[in-house]
Order: sequence, then structure tokens, then C-alpha cells
Amino acid sequence: MEPFITASSRETLRDTELIVHGGTESVANAADETHPGSFELKHDGELFFTGAGWRFETSSGEEIPSNQSEATSLSSDGKRLPAGIIRMFRQPEENVHIIRAAMVGLYGKPLLKAERTWVMAMPHTMFIMDRVLADSPLKVHSDFELNNGDHRLTTKVAAETKLVLRRNAAGMKFFQVCALSGGTDNGSKLSIQIGPRNDLGHPYRSFSAEDRPPLEVPASRIRYASSQYRTDHVIVYAASMDGTDEIRDWHIIPITDRHFHVEPPAKSGGYSLELAERDAVIFRNHSEGRAYLVHEDVCSTL
Repeated sequence: MEPFITASSRETLRDTELIVHGGTESVANAADETHPGSFELKHDGELFFTGAGWRFETSSGEEIPSNQSEATSLSSDGKRLPAGIIRMFRQPEENVHIIRAAMVGLYGKPLLKAERTWVMAMPHTMFIMDRVLADSPLKVHSDFELNNGDHRLTTKVAAETKLVLRRNAAGMKFFQVCALSGGTDNGSKLSIQIGPRNDLGHPYRSFSAEDRPPLEVPASRIRYASSQYRTDHVIVYAASMDGTDEIRDWHIIPITDRHFHVEPPAKSGGYSLELAERDAVIFRNHSEGRAYLVHEDVCSTL
């Protein structure tokens, strides 16, 4: 599967790379198909996320299918590309990248909007924001595939929706920090799936994180599922990345129920993401006192 957009840090102590796929390519093995909003994330030479996928469940229990084969467009050089995926913004001085995938064209009704936005401040910070709008209630099921074929990944369930991932010398905190519908909480349930990702003869074993105490497990997939059927969903994930020891001193802190700070070990600086009015987002660099407003497909400096 061909990458559509790559964002990476260079010449830093810990390199981080994000590869966003378009969700229009597939390979022979159906279990390894690229899904809308899929991405890969590598940190400090370790591949953590190998893919991702959405599933939309209607109140009748049916899944809304995607039509990936038709969701392409021609770029200026004639190359066929996934529709709706753009690099919105890049700030080389800070190594900030903002990428958005508008994927409603992959689905029919009842979906009216299906967007995933990645906000990267390389090499230590990532936010993912999903916005879903439908004309009838649905639940959002979000899967994140993990690289654990060599059994070198450990996944600690620090709390419901809060994970600490470690691979060899690289560490990551990955939290779902917000799940809203109509401005009110629609918290997601986390489940951990264990098993070989590409071996169809041995399906995943699953357990719900809320039914287990904090522990470390050899996860191959994590899944967040909405608690309630609603017509609109705003879901935000935040990640911090460093070494396996250093990651303990990173904190992902809710400033408000709509504003989330990835705080470095020094307990100052870092980056935050705030949900603003009219579907806008404010991204702040607390070290430099800079802020960026992201609204629709435009990013501007505040």
C-alpha cells in the first residue's frame, strides 16, 4: 500500500514519522486491508501503529459499508489519489504538521461527515481528532492496529481509555481524552485484543479494560467504541512519545473538558489542543507562546 502523506522529524534525538494512508488501496490478505483514516506511526526507530480503521454501527445494529474503489481523484500531475486527504499546514521551525482526511465520500447515508485530523508536533506530541455527523444515530467503533508480531510491545492499561505503550527503548502514552456528542459526554469503552494480526486461523482474544485492573498485556489491537448512539461525535486522542523511562514523566492533562495539554517532563511548555466554536480547533505551542487556528481546511496564526 502506497503512503499518501509522510510527516517526519529529522536530526532530533528521537525521530518520529507519521504515514497517512488513503484507505483506497488493498492487498491480497483481506485482514490486512487499508481502511479509511489508516496510518502508521514510528517513533525512535520502533513501529507502534501499523494501521487503523473505523466502523459505524446504526441503532439497528447494521454496519455502514465503505465504497473505497470510487473515492479517488486526480492530482495536478495526473496521479490518482485518495479524495479528501490534504496536508493543511506545515511549520518547519517547530516541525508541526496538520493533516486532514475528509472521508464522507467513502460512505453513503446516513453519514454526512467523516473526518480524521492529525496534528503532529515532532518528535514528541500527536493529537488525532475525529468528527462524525449523521442524519440518524450511530456508534463509532475505532480500531488501532499495533505492531506486536515479535511480542516486543507491552501495553499497560493505566486507566479506562489511557494506555502506555513500550517497544524496546521507545515509549508512548496514548489516551482518548475526549468523546462528545452534542457537546455532552459520550464516553468510549476500551477493549484490548490479543492475537496474531494476520493469522486468520487464530482470531483475537478480547477483554474489556474496565473489567480488569491496570496491567500489561501483549496487545495487537485496541478498540474504542461509543457508549451511546448519537448523530454527532467528536473524539480526540492525544499521545506523548519519548524513551521507555522518560515517558513516565510526560503527562496528558485536561485543562478543561475541551482543552488538552501534552506536558513535557519539565512541567512547562509543550503543546495543547482546544475545541473551539463552529468546529474550529486551536493548537498552542506553550514554549513559544504561539497559537494556530484550524477551521475547515484553513490553518492560520492567532
